[in-house]
Amino acid sequence: MPISPNREATATEILDRRSSQATGYIADPAADPIIPDLPIHRLRSLLGQFGDPHLTTPFVHVAGSNGKTSTCHFIASICRAAGYNAGLYSSPHLHSYRERIGISGSLIPRDAFERLIGQLDLAASAIESNWPDLGAFSAFDLLTAAAFVWFADQDCEIAVIEVGLGGRYDPTNVISPVLSVITPIELEHTEFLGTDIASIAENKAGIIKTGIPVVSTRQQHAAQVVIERTAAELGSAVLLQERDWRIVGQHNAFDLTDTSGTVTCILDPPGGVSQRNNAGTAACAARHLQGIALIIDDVSIREGIAATTIPGRFERRTIDGIEYVLDGAHTSDAMRQLVNSVTSTASSP
Repeated sequence: MPISPNREATATEILDRRSSQATGYIADPAADPIIPDLPIHRLRSLLGQFGDPHLTTPFVHVAGSNGKTSTCHFIASICRAAGYNAGLYSSPHLHSYRERIGISGSLIPRDAFERLIGQLDLAASAIESNWPDLGAFSAFDLLTAAAFVWFADQDCEIAVIEVGLGGRYDPTNVISPVLSVITPIELEHTEFLGTDIASIAENKAGIIKTGIPVVSTRQQHAAQVVIERTAAELGSAVLLQERDWRIVGQHNAFDLTDTSGTVTCILDPPGGVSQRNNAGTAACAARHLQGIALIIDDVSIREGIAATTIPGRFERRTIDGIEYVLDGAHTSDAMRQLVNSVTSTASSP
């Protein structure tokens, strides 16, 4: 619907106008084939108009095909339990764009969101006019910039950032994190990321930064080879599941064991095998934030995981006496895990 000239556009109208697969509803799949990192250059130009907020906050950067949203929520919840003002940027949303940006469990306030998106849209429009070679800003660009500005304004002590699509050329890759995390890599978005696991892993591993440690879940061999090679080239330590850390347990409880010892965690309500693995990955990440940027003890890890609720991620609802599990999957492996998780937790309290 056209916007009346006698009123300002709402944030939702601005974002909807900039949203499409072609312009990057998720991220920027239509990046320039000659300059594939154009989305990063474009976002830096916008952030520069707002004081480079992406340079002021310590970040955890999370990429992968499956489980990255849940892993982000678990990490942020653990940081909150440890007493930190923790930001969280994830996607997609269920009901409102505001769901993508939160601090310490609270969504960005509506008035702040409206103001920020309006300011960013004006700045983006000016850049598009003055430097057309940078291309058009997407909704994801504006949302990512809004998250960085908000986290800096609110003095976040740590912020967990979920990649939109891929990793290497994703707009979120403007940051220099204190820790990178890579969840399971599967065949997905092959028209943009590559037609085999190794190619997709090359893109995902693009979030690894020089000298910055990376936590990786259990991967297919082709993906693990790429992750280890990329990390070695950049002098970054890799913490691999099964080699450096492991998870043992049931769908509602597990033990995480690494070089620091073992911590036992409870998922309430039970979340199935995949959600247990996401929580375990987050616990491992939190363990390795210790000494890098934060002070996090095992009590905070247990409390943070137990307190985590994620709408639409193995969310259990009882309606008219029938229990439903609200979730989704976009790869065949994720769908198999979801079915197995629903089956295994069907009789759980």
